[in-house]
Amino acid sequence: MRGPRSMYKKARDPRWTTKATTYAAKRLRIPSAALDLALPSPVKSRRRKSQPPRHLEDPLVVNLEGCLGHSAYFSTALIDNCKYTKGNLVAVAAGDDANKKRMHEEATFSRLCGKALAASAWFCQVMYFFVDAVHGVKMAHVQWFMHGSRVLGELGHPNELFLIDECDDIPVSSIIQKCSLHKLALGEDSALKYEEGEFFGRLRYGEEFEFTDFHDLKTCSRLLEHCPTHKPCINCGLRAEQQALASVQQVYGGLSRSGEEFHIGDFAYILPALEANEQRCLLLAQILQVDWECHCLHVRYWERQGSSDTSTRTDTVDIARLDGKFFVRAVPAGNGIESWVTAHPDNFFTIPQRATRSNQRTETPVNSCGTCYFQHCADLKQLEEYSQLHGPVSVLDVCCGAGGLSQGLTQSVFFEVELAVDQDILAANTFRENNPRSTVVCTDLNSFLKFSSDRKRGKITNPLVSSDGGVIPNHTVPRLLNLGVLCGDLKNWLGTPCGSFSAANRHKVCISSIPLVMAGLASIYRPKFVVFENVPEFIHHSINDPLGDGLIEQAMLKAMCRSLMDAGFQVRIGILNAAQHGCAQNRSRFIILGARRGLKLPNLPALSHTSNSPHKYSLFLKGEFVPRATRHSGTATAPHPLITLDDAINDLGIQGDVQKAKTEKCMSQTASLCQVHQDAASGDTYKILDKDAPFNTLLTKADPRSGNCRSLHPTPQQQRSISTREAARAQGFPDDYNFVSDRVKDIYKLIGNAVPVPLAAAISRTLSTALITSPNLGGMRDTRDVGFYAQST
Repeated sequence: MRGPRSMYKKARDPRWTTKATTYAAKRLRIPSAALDLALPSPVKSRRRKSQPPRHLEDPLVVNLEGCLGHSAYFSTALIDNCKYTKGNLVAVAAGDDANKKRMHEEATFSRLCGKALAASAWFCQVMYFFVDAVHGVKMAHVQWFMHGSRVLGELGHPNELFLIDECDDIPVSSIIQKCSLHKLALGEDSALKYEEGEFFGRLRYGEEFEFTDFHDLKTCSRLLEHCPTHKPCINCGLRAEQQALASVQQVYGGLSRSGEEFHIGDFAYILPALEANEQRCLLLAQILQVDWECHCLHVRYWERQGSSDTSTRTDTVDIARLDGKFFVRAVPAGNGIESWVTAHPDNFFTIPQRATRSNQRTETPVNSCGTCYFQHCADLKQLEEYSQLHGPVSVLDVCCGAGGLSQGLTQSVFFEVELAVDQDILAANTFRENNPRSTVVCTDLNSFLKFSSDRKRGKITNPLVSSDGGVIPNHTVPRLLNLGVLCGDLKNWLGTPCGSFSAANRHKVCISSIPLVMAGLASIYRPKFVVFENVPEFIHHSINDPLGDGLIEQAMLKAMCRSLMDAGFQVRIGILNAAQHGCAQNRSRFIILGARRGLKLPNLPALSHTSNSPHKYSLFLKGEFVPRATRHSGTATAPHPLITLDDAINDLGIQGDVQKAKTEKCMSQTASLCQVHQDAASGDTYKILDKDAPFNTLLTKADPRSGNCRSLHPTPQQQRSISTREAARAQGFPDDYNFVSDRVKDIYKLIGNAVPVPLAAAISRTLSTALITSPNLGGMRDTRDVGFYAQST
């Protein structure tokens, strides 16, 4: 990120930023259609305003006015006859940041800011003024903003500010000048030419490194209720609300913790007492009694297998060990068990010891809190009713591959894949074979992007050309006017999935253009949600600076975040391990979740299975890491044990048709006796899989000679690599899933490139929750209802 000073001087101008990015993109062979959609439009001019006065020295006169109902708290300050009111954005002198990670990077940020004011000042919004009761100093309570370059580095907009959930008391004398802050509405162009001291904002930057909407008016009003009338601050109210939710409160028949009520009779997950590096599942228990004197619960444990109606093992546990609820239904064997347990990961069942005619169709829990149970069933019913009322949510799967991502998404009643696109003929044929109701287009993604762009603009477009040379009629490609989800793999456009980013790829040829192409498709189709996945190494993918000096670190990640925000999306990123979501394979994936502004941004899916957490991957600041999925308690402990290789394939049996070579090695008896075997050092090849652990990450071939591949079957009777069906089991594909090819090599490639189906199903559940809990299911929320504090007071 280091370069000549002239580079940062030019970087102040958005016009130069566009030109430089265009130049870099052309060098990377990114198509022009992607550039038109991913880069800002030509710069427009804003009306020039007179510059506000600057206070470069300590002010001579400071007067506070506008009492807020308390003698020491005010709404207005006159600093050398310059009026400041609550809600104003101000630039203040930089000081010591309590966040040591940000402080460590301050010098780098200053170089990247370019603009003189942004490089030397911090920015905040005034909430109120007051007089310090101890020292008599006139202070201001402010909430902080972060400059775009402090988040996205070189690719941050030079005039963009992100609101953060931090506030502070600062001396009024530290204010340098008043600035203007423009709330960027949905669809409004960010490529305007701003004057010095003019900024715009559109999103908040959260602690989990997500970019989300500003609080709406209803939320602002609720948060301000936690503050005294003379000390109104949304961030203070947010912290007070979070502390209240985290505290344990007594409710009728039970308690409330972290916003969730637990009643006597409820089934609850209990955190186990763990030793260092120990992995155990959450304990399953039923609440018998709440003891408020010792702040604990009396519970009865339930076993995971067989009937537990007669379980008598009880315990007393601290309330802090609660980690959510689960729901148990008494179901006679074979009577709707599958539909119940697949409806939600927190659904369990027990088989009554004596099934009678009266309880063959029971739909009630076993001696539990009926209110919570029936409310849970009503929530599940709401999902079904939403799908029946609004119809399935359409999905566009780009770089669909064999269809692992779509297979997982469509396990929910919500989603239906309307269109899938992939350049690889075998992948397209496999997807078409297993998804007969979906339209599959086998063509180059860049051509599809241009086709979609021309069609949206009303231009007469030439038909797409299939990868096999055929012509795809225009009328066979759906228009996707109300697209629900755009999903895909950020893989290489030459057809090597994840090839430009994967650490396992030893033959990197070119830098992938897919990230900007995906952002371009998001701009065209305007889906409600976007889901992109890739290998974790995508995060650290850097490119050479277009001026030829140094690297732009994490360039692809920054480009994706910036492009999606410019297209009107909120953004969340994370690292997920497929084994923690019900897959029999340790496979870490980088995930980008996006939601149109005005909709609820999906959370990372909660863990369902106990397994090792993914490795830590550093983010924009040193010492900060990409978020990983957790449970309510913030731990990696989950309700279910990990699924091992033996669990996944032990029912397939021994393959008896494997022929072994029987060539006699001829040598003299003397030579045979003289030969003494010596064990060689253990290498990276010919590694045997562990049957008591999940599969290692599958690659595109099962070659035991490769140092990156562990593919030998663990059973001594089967000295071979895993079969294609076993590999498909490791990825979560059902046994009736057909991979269209006559060559085993091709099938391994299709399976190895796929997204694990259970991981995609977990993403589907979090998308469903976000969809039905969004403020306006019928469309976008009025963006005028989303704003800064100043607009809500």
